[in-house]
Amino acid sequence: MPGFLKRFIKNRRGTAAVEFAMILPLMVTMLAGVVEVSNLISAQRKALAAAYTAADLIAQERSVGATEVSEILQASRLVIDPFPDTAISIGVASVRYDAGSGTPSVDWTSSYNSGTVLNPTTLAAGLGQAGDSVVIVSVVFTYNPIFSVILPSTFTFQEIATTRPRLYTFVEYI
Repeated sequence: MPGFLKRFIKNRRGTAAVEFAMILPLMVTMLAGVVEVSNLISAQRKALAAAYTAADLIAQERSVGATEVSEILQASRLVIDPFPDTAISIGVASVRYDAGSGTPSVDWTSSYNSGTVLNPTTLAAGLGQAGDSVVIVSVVFTYNPIFSVILPSTFTFQEIATTRPRLYTFVEYI
């Protein structure tokens, strides 16, 4: 029996397989972490892109109605693909500055999935002159991790885009 133990201890065949089996769980966990963090960063960037897409498309128009705003918000929701659009809410507010005093006031608002722009007049303060207007879009996106072991909770991003109408002083809601 002592000869068998000596040969067994000196035998190096299979060492790489044992080492690989020991490090494999760590490597898989690291890979899942990289995938999860990449998705998280992508979700945040897509939420920002969705906000700027909606703001820019609205700012290009002279006037918009419920149908046009709905189509613009649909285009904005398409920006977040492949993430689900049920996890996004979008709020739009057009703020006009009084022609005399330059005081901002909300001209019109619209939303998707109960989205709102919190304090649009405060956000618009100092961004325009008397008679001008700005379009403010707020996007709230909730990211649910694929691997809840790696990132155990959901992440909520709020992105706000503010832009001025391109060709006109304001965007009218009809």
